[in-house]
Amino acid sequence: MNGSAMEEYRPVSQRTRLLFALVGLLTCLAGAVGAELALNGMKAGALLRKYHVASLLLLTEPATIRTEVPVPPPPPDDAELQRRLDKAGGQSGDVQISLAWNNFNDLDLSCLDPNGEMIDGYNQTSRSGGVLDVDMNVTPGNLLSPAADIKIRQRETRGSLNHRTSTSGQPVENLVWARNAPVGHYKVFVHQFCNKERTEQTPFWVVVRVHNKVHRIAGTVGRDDFADQLVDPKIVYEFDVEPEKPVAAAPVDTPAAPTPPPPPRIVTTKAFTLSHLEFALLTAGLWGALIGLLPMALLIAQRLYLRQRALHSLEDLVVLLGGLATGFTAAVVGQLALALLAAAAAPAMLPVLFVISWILLGGIFGCIVGLYTPNVPWGAGLVAGASSAFFGSTFFVLLAMANLDGTGRLLCATLIGTALGALIALPEHEREPEPEPVPETPRATYEIQPPFVVHGTRTRKVGGLRQTGPPKS
Repeated sequence: MNGSAMEEYRPVSQRTRLLFALVGLLTCLAGAVGAELALNGMKAGALLRKYHVASLLLLTEPATIRTEVPVPPPPPDDAELQRRLDKAGGQSGDVQISLAWNNFNDLDLSCLDPNGEMIDGYNQTSRSGGVLDVDMNVTPGNLLSPAADIKIRQRETRGSLNHRTSTSGQPVENLVWARNAPVGHYKVFVHQFCNKERTEQTPFWVVVRVHNKVHRIAGTVGRDDFADQLVDPKIVYEFDVEPEKPVAAAPVDTPAAPTPPPPPRIVTTKAFTLSHLEFALLTAGLWGALIGLLPMALLIAQRLYLRQRALHSLEDLVVLLGGLATGFTAAVVGQLALALLAAAAAPAMLPVLFVISWILLGGIFGCIVGLYTPNVPWGAGLVAGASSAFFGSTFFVLLAMANLDGTGRLLCATLIGTALGALIALPEHEREPEPEPVPETPRATYEIQPPFVVHGTRTRKVGGLRQTGPPKS
């Protein structure tokens, strides 16, 4: 093909790229201006800032959340411990072991006496005279796992005592030998029977009194839970009782009034909320729907350029409604992603999440527009929509810092429309249709017959031509 023919029939024209880019720019700009008028009438900006929800249409500020964090009570001193024991009816004696903690978890106190007998919730009295007389925050059976329930039923209770039980956030347990405590070695155990509050750590304090000598032990138990995981008790202290005459316990003064718990600590945090998320989705969807007029405008522009009729009833309705639905869906998906991500992340991440959500909006819009807009490939539409949304939203962030949110929205719309319109490049001159070749007239064909046909001893001549082609008209 010579140069003049190539010039006349080149496949695409860069002039048409500019033409349809201008059509996309003006269409999206007009849609964005219409959206601005609608949003101003709804007072969307003021409401979105009031709700503190992350929005695609403007950069909002996070909400200030004030949370009261209760301060855990301090470790019980001797007076507080005695107050708890007196309230629960605990005894005192030659050897006394007391356990205190500060929540509703079920902790258990137990002791292995010198005779090798364990005193605990299953064996509340021992042959040596030890008694578990206070057991608090007892776990009900409905919180036990089947394995724990079976194990508990298998344990025999050798002693009997109606020990005192109750539930409290400042509990205490008490194990005592009132007199004649056996001489020898003792082991003290603390066991978290049921972690009702599901706390990571529960601090506890153990006070051991042996003939008026006091030993204090502090420790913690973790998320161990006998009622569910069948964990073993934890040894926390060991001591010996010497063969000496017990000395009577000194009288205990009346404890002072309990100290009131400290006031809760106020913690201030900043975070985006999901309050009135439906309003943010509605406003973003309205903006996107008006930008969705782009496919219809590009289709009409292509028809006019090709000197065709501008409007076709059924096809135009599908493209118009499809464009509105595409813009609405893309904006709602981007808005939903931004709101959820911003509510879960630190407020400082909002600019990054804002740009990512706009890229999602532009990519979805460009991809779906390419599915029903002539001469816009869906893959190229995805890339063009996402890249133009990236640049537009990046400048949007900078403009929003200068309180120019409206300008940022117009910029994003025009860049997306320009990028998608520029994908269309039609021939500058239509190629004239080539004439169809004239079909040849079919000719009759003939088949030569054999000159003779032999039947037995008789021979007759039948030669000649037989017509095998189409019959004569």
